[in-house]
Amino acid sequence: MKPTIAIDFQGQEGNIFYILLEACRAIEHSAWDGVVPWEQRELKISNAQFMVTAMHRRVQQAKNYEDALSIIEEYVTIKPKGGLPMK
Repeated sequence: MKPTIAIDFQGQEGNIFYILLEACRAIEHSAWDGVVPWEQRELKISNAQFMVTAMHRRVQQAKNYEDALSIIEEYVTIKPKGGLPMK
């Protein structure tokens, strides 16, 4: 299950770098959710770090805002707070 972030696309939160930061935080935080043995926790943290790195690299290579947003949405669910994404 993907983590969810809430973004106000009408305000400063609509900046793709802000959205990327919130997505990274949500992915990293999700590695700490739940009660699991330490060995599994280490694996969850490692997987989260890999996902964050891969997402960050792909977003940096995106051609435009919409492409970058689509990449981020592969990793997290984005729930609009204020309005629709900027075009």
